Amino acid sequence: MSEDALARLLAASAAEEEEGDQPLRRAGVAERALVKALNSACRVSRLHEIENSVTQGVLQEFAQLLGEYLDDPANRQLAVVQGNGRFSVNGAAIKLKRHGRSWINDWLDFMQRMGIGALVFSGSWRPEHCTQLLHCFRSSDARDPEGRALAVAAAARERIEPPAELRLLTPQQAEELAAEDAAEERSARERSVFLYARLVALAEASVGSVRVGRSPDFQGRHLRSTLMSLIEELREGRADVPLLALSALPHRPREPYASHLANTALLALAAARLLGLPRGHLIDLGFAAFYHDLGRALLGLDAFQAEAGAALDASDRPRQLSVACALRGRGYGSTGLARLAAAEEQARVRQPGLPSAGLPRPHPFSRLIAVAAEFDQRCNGTPWQPPSSPARVLAELSADPRFGAVEVGLLRDTLGERPRGTLLRLEGGELALVVDGGARSGRARVRRPAQGGQVEALPPEARVSVVEPGGVALDWRAALLD
Repeated sequence: MSEDALARLLAASAAEEEEGDQPLRRAGVAERALVKALNSACRVSRLHEIENSVTQGVLQEFAQLLGEYLDDPANRQLAVVQGNGRFSVNGAAIKLKRHGRSWINDWLDFMQRMGIGALVFSGSWRPEHCTQLLHCFRSSDARDPEGRALAVAAAARERIEPPAELRLLTPQQAEELAAEDAAEERSARERSVFLYARLVALAEASVGSVRVGRSPDFQGRHLRSTLMSLIEELREGRADVPLLALSALPHRPREPYASHLANTALLALAAARLLGLPRGHLIDLGFAAFYHDLGRALLGLDAFQAEAGAALDASDRPRQLSVACALRGRGYGSTGLARLAAAEEQARVRQPGLPSAGLPRPHPFSRLIAVAAEFDQRCNGTPWQPPSSPARVLAELSADPRFGAVEVGLLRDTLGERPRGTLLRLEGGELALVVDGGARSGRARVRRPAQGGQVEALPPEARVSVVEPGGVALDWRAALLD
């Protein structure tokens, strides 16, 4: 896959954020008709009594559609989900109108007022069950959505009896369900490309936000759902190879620091998952890594391409700006504190000239982020330092006293002794590119460009030498994703 191809994917991901569309299958006629009928019943019941003939007429239509749908053996349930910035029915997207309002907007407003993220219907539903559902919606006089949702859930447990079954999900639970639906529709490679493209697009949006004086995490909800999906992919080991290969892509010329933020978050999470940390801790780490170096992004590429770029990079200015950006964030719970600590501490790890006397040792998250960030930066190079082979960078980090052996070891255990993107000279003089460092299997897999790029396992006894990327006429980054 070329950089141009990834750029198109990034543009598509950004467009999805703006339009609220979901790049999956669309909901069918039956699903749309069901939700539309439910919305109509709820609207009419707010104008008339539930027993009124007008309300009952609309309710009968919904009851018939729902009964027929669930009685079909192919349909185990009807999940109406508002989450992850999308609206879907059984994982199939329903697109909102780009201009004006529709019944979909009315239904989403209703769900938000009621504090409900998803309604999951199952079992066997008849008109009397649907009537009780409307009574549940009218059972609360709470002023806040959370109170209304609790009242509806309590009424549903009391009023809706078997064989009808109803499950209510909170908005957070609905986001998780929406993220799972999105993952199920794609292959491991497709999911990896989508998640990585989305992560870079969110990084670009955050960088643009701080440059105009806004909060860096104005899209924090979308970032959280993306990190959750990324963590699940890494924990299950379903997409390690394509995800880590994508992190080897060159930084985008238009906004290189966005690529750096995304790569650092991906590498830090991939290494930390080996520790078996709970998902909540991994989310905190992902946020901290994603926002760790906004100071350099705020200064911009031109400042570092100037004659004094190296001196600016080694100064305390980027750290100060990163901390200032973190302080403009919206949250100061565990996630916000991890981000603030990483913005200050990872710079002290990477830049020995910064004052550290009397300060506590950086948090383990900050140390791991420092290793991931340094690995990505050295592999891609700077205006004053050319890029290096991933294998050489890993060896340099191991020998550098600034970086802890534990943190570097985690990265090595994630990427393998010869990380993806390492160019090798085989015994016969032929070049081979490492596409999988063999961290899980113990055997690296390589692609021989001269033989059509077929991937094969590297024999343990093979005698090879590492070749620096600048010494050969091969676009190894593009070849890595072919």
